[in-house]
Amino acid sequence: TPNSRKSNRRTQSFYLAFSYMKLYRSNAEPEFVYLSDSGIPASVRRDLVRHDKKLIIPNNSPEADAEYSFFSNDELKTKSIETSKRNEIAYYKYLGEQLLRQSGLSYAIVRVSELIELPDADISAIELKQENGDIIPVSISDAANVCVCSILDPTACNKSFYVSKISSRSSQASSVVPFEEGLSVKLSRLKSNS
Repeated sequence: TPNSRKSNRRTQSFYLAFSYMKLYRSNAEPEFVYLSDSGIPASVRRDLVRHDKKLIIPNNSPEADAEYSFFSNDELKTKSIETSKRNEIAYYKYLGEQLLRQSGLSYAIVRVSELIELPDADISAIELKQENGDIIPVSISDAANVCVCSILDPTACNKSFYVSKISSRSSQASSVVPFEEGLSVKLSRLKSNS
């Protein structure tokens, strides 16, 4: 009978604990564009991030596979202050990238080497790469245009890339397309991080 079935059923409760959850929303374009540093390698192993020294050791560095050693006082004095400051900035920008990736927001990470002021920037001669070799500095207006176009382009979702000027020696320099048309095509060729 239906009444006897109800008496046999017992409500059981359980506890489910989450330590990490990432939700994916279907956004058409990135919610956040992060301007980062080209000093950050394309892939960073956890053991190459030195939190104690606020430093990222490049993958191709002899230190990457060697035992870690501390600098002597003489070596520390000879190190350039600018280099150590740039390494520290790259370290903090890397931490920002990691926070953004773990946030659940859709993003585009734009990495540039340095921003230079050029009055008449040629924005059509921009190259987007996923490796950080041969990065040529771009103008402030080039970087701004890439950031604005990335936030409006669905193909930029969850991608990190390096922005560089196309060198005059490059074979790509002869086949330059208009910036607005070319950026979407260039972004679609890049691999997504997720």
